[in-house]
This record gives sequence, structure tokens and C-alpha cells, in this order.
Amino acid sequence: LTLSDERSFQPEDLQFLSIVAAQLALAIGRKHSEEALRASEERFRKFAHYLPVPLMYGHRNKKSIEYVNEQFVQTFGYTLDEVPTMSKWWEFAYPNEKLRGERMNLWKNAMASNKKCNLRIEPTEAKICCKNGELHLFVITGTIVDDGFLVTFTDVTERRRDERLLMASYERKRKSDLLNDLLQHDTPSPQVLSACERVLGNRAKGPFNCYLIVMNAYKGKPRKYWLNRRDVYQPLLDSIVDALESGKTIAWESPDGLGILCFSDEPKSMGKMQQVKQAEEIVQTVMRHKPEF
Repeated sequence: LTLSDERSFQPEDLQFLSIVAAQLALAIGRKHSEEALRASEERFRKFAHYLPVPLMYGHRNKKSIEYVNEQFVQTFGYTLDEVPTMSKWWEFAYPNEKLRGERMNLWKNAMASNKKCNLRIEPTEAKICCKNGELHLFVITGTIVDDGFLVTFTDVTERRRDERLLMASYERKRKSDLLNDLLQHDTPSPQVLSACERVLGNRAKGPFNCYLIVMNAYKGKPRKYWLNRRDVYQPLLDSIVDALESGKTIAWESPDGLGILCFSDEPKSMGKMQQVKQAEEIVQTVMRHKPEF
């Protein structure tokens, strides 16, 4: 056929060319779509690989682990070759047999409840043993889609520790305020007496001695210097309080230093020499705990 030929393109020729052009367009479009899909999948794999959260992907029917990202390896220390199956993961992550059984049952229940639908794996907390032997607390959650599962792990070890420290600090502050109110007023309010009774318990019914440790200086700096640096001074006081406290001793921060109540099982109060000896033992405890005083 030539363009100069008036009969070059008959209707059937044009129809044929239209069909060929449509097929070519579809093929080109499909190729572009496949290339875009491959590029998208590659981007996703890179995102997953470098995501700063440990990821585990596996096949729930085969009970195999098919992928772990870089953060998983850095966090736990285990590579995919070391944990290719869920049974291997259980073995390494939960060396304690009882805990391992509990975690396996939770996992089986999650798989069973999501058998016919795609649902999120409810978050749970568990201590996982890393390859270096350290135990870290993680929030574990994920999702199940068809035959695959994706699990994420969030390390909350430091967060929980900070929460416990904050709660302990709050309790110390509350106890300090109560005992300071009790000792600074000749006639404490009924509320203060009631609250102190809850703190002291039956110990308050017996004889006791009250001491005050005046902390004039620390590391060559006067107490006034450290009062303006509570981020250092408060943990110091808290650690000394913890070292002093026992079933027969209560310690707390007072306006002048550390207040200490020592209770006795004896029906009578101590003599002066016994009190001096007890005070010396308290000072020795502080010096053993913080020799830099």
C-alpha cells in the first residue's frame, strides 16, 4: 500500500489498524503499569527495610518467617537465617518455657480469631530476650492479611522505667510533705495525722527516734548550690532515702536535709548512748552509699 494510492486504506484496513493500535496502547500501558508497580514495590521494600521499627513478616499457614527488616536485626540481634520459622523465634525470644507457652497460646488465639477476616493483632506487652541476653519490654502488634502476617515491635523498656521512677518520685514527695507537716506543727490537722498513720502503719504506736541529716556540702559545693540543680540533687537524695529505708526506718527530704524515723520493737525508748550509736550507724550507711560526702 502507498499513500498515493486512493484505495490504500479501505474501511477494513482502518479497522485493522485501529485494533493493532489499541493492542499496542494496551501493551505499552501494561508495561508502564508493571514498571510503576515494580518501582512502587521497590520503594516499599526500602521503606520497610530502613523503617526505625522492628518488622517481621511471615506466612501463617506455613508458620514461616519470610522477612525481617534491618531494625529488627539491630534491635534483637537475630537474622532471618537464625529465625526462619515461628518455632525458632519462640525458642530464642522466650527462653523461659512457661512464658514461651503463654506467648504461643496468645499467638494461636490471634491466628484463630482472624482466620476468616483481615484484622489487626491486638497490642500486648512482653519481655523479649535479645541475642546478647538482655531482656527488653516490647509492645507487640500487627495485622493479618489473607495468609500473611506483619508484626511490629515497639521497645518501651525505658518508658516504663521512667514511669516507675516518676511514680516513685511522686510517692516520696507525698511522704515528705506529710512527715514535714507532722513534725513542724505542734497540732497537726486530723487529715495529716490520718495520712501519716497510713504511711507509718503500726510502727507509729511504738517508740521511735527522729534524726536529721544536715547536708552542708556535696562534691565541694554548698547545699544551696545543689538546691538550684534539682536534676542532680533530687536523684542523689532519692538514692540515699532508698539506702536508708527498711522495715524499721523511714527517711524523707526535709527543708534542712534528710529526716529519719527509726522505730524500735522494744517497749521503752532508747537511752542516750544507744541513740548516739544508732545515729553513727545512719551516717555510716550514708557514707558507704555516697563516699564523696
